[in-house]
Amino acid sequence: MVHKPFNFVLDNKDMLRTDPAPIMVKMLEDGPTTDAEVKLLREVASVAYGAASDTTASALMTFFLAMALHPTIQNRAQAEIDAVLSASSSLPTFDQKGSLPYIEAVLREVLRWRPVVPLCVPHATTADDTYDGYFIPRGKPPM
Repeated sequence: MVHKPFNFVLDNKDMLRTDPAPIMVKMLEDGPTTDAEVKLLREVASVAYGAASDTTASALMTFFLAMALHPTIQNRAQAEIDAVLSASSSLPTFDQKGSLPYIEAVLREVLRWRPVVPLCVPHATTADDTYDGYFIPRGKPPM
């Protein structure tokens, strides 16, 4: 997990050079000058790779759960995909995204229903408190 992502970018810099270029390609082009800088870049690549794979896996598990719990939604989504792809046996492309509004809604609902990363951190008081005339008991998060 530490070496493979970094080595992949290192070995494929030319192929990965796009507009905009991935951050790791830009960092390598600026040229790490010391072993410590190379080690740091290697660790950054591993953290990014680990975070991306974990969040993707979590979203996919939520999607499969949603489809198992709601087969009518799954059937409607499949019908939309079949209608857009018709006779072709290929997978949908990003160019077809506008033709798949129900799929887009399902994906957004999956991420809303069980966010991979919470949008906020719940807060709770460490002691009973009164604020602006409202009593806030210790340890109870606000509603």
